[in-house]
Amino acid sequence: MGQDVDHKRRTEIGAINGYIVKEAEKLGLPIEVLDEKKIKKMKMGALWAVGQGSEAPPRVIVVRYEPAGAPPTPVIGLV
Repeated sequence: MGQDVDHKRRTEIGAINGYIVKEAEKLGLPIEVLDEKKIKKMKMGALWAVGQGSEAPPRVIVVRYEPAGAPPTPVIGLV
């Protein structure tokens, strides 16, 4: 039973990640998906450590929205 929950959760996470990527691509927004290798390479140790306790591998999805006329200083939004 626990395995079914874990498998279902991995499937849900994969579906959400796929949806985000698909929607960003439809809107023409630049997107980058950081997988385990990139997370390690970027030395995101805390994220990697937390991901070790999950059945689903860690991912970071970066979607950039850079409209014309945006201020020259970076604006960061975290969700």
